[in-house]
Amino acid sequence: MTPPADAPPPDEGVDVRGRLVEGRQQFLGVELLCGPGALVPRPETELLGWSAVNRLRSM
Repeated sequence: MTPPADAPPPDEGVDVRGRLVEGRQQFLGVELLCGPGALVPRPETELLGWSAVNRLRSM
């Protein structure tokens, strides 16, 4: 249930609520093209994503 060692650190202590991103962004090791209105994922979203990745890898 932990991110890989090369995963970027979460923005701990930084309030990202309501912050927007646009353009090419990395999320869970995947490069995404984000359009206008895309929100920065919260740390809880990243934790949930890494949990899902780890569970799928263990299958």
